[in-house]
Amino acid sequence: TLPMGRAHLQEEEIIQDFRISDDIEQYTAQLETGEAVEPEDIDDFVVNSEKPTILIVEDHKVLRNFMKNLLKKDYNIIVADNGKTALEKALHHVPNLIISDVIMPEMVGTELCSKIKENLKTSHIPVILLTSRSSLVYKFEGLESGAD
Repeated sequence: TLPMGRAHLQEEEIIQDFRISDDIEQYTAQLETGEAVEPEDIDDFVVNSEKPTILIVEDHKVLRNFMKNLLKKDYNIIVADNGKTALEKALHHVPNLIISDVIMPEMVGTELCSKIKENLKTSHIPVILLTSRSSLVYKFEGLESGAD
């Protein structure tokens, strides 16, 4: 299970000076993990049965790699760069959690979420939708698609 709150975090892991913005460049310092940059292979996936699996769906390569590097220590990570590929991978691997961007090519995140929730094989998987949009309309759209 994913821990809730912040009690499990070290003080240095908590970023308090975040900015609300659509400009990814404002987050460059947080995106630089200090680790060697690994070449990304979208199809690269090795299962460690002791760890839960997360499917990360993000078309922005830097952000996708940031999330992957942040979570790979504790979770098996599958990545996809669009909703169509993500749906195929979700049906094949049946991850424990899906974290998806909303605005993507080929299939948007809300459509992906609806298809995940409509399929008996994947309907139990929690889906977290990420978006820079702040309007309540977009929040309702995500909830209506079945996002958790």
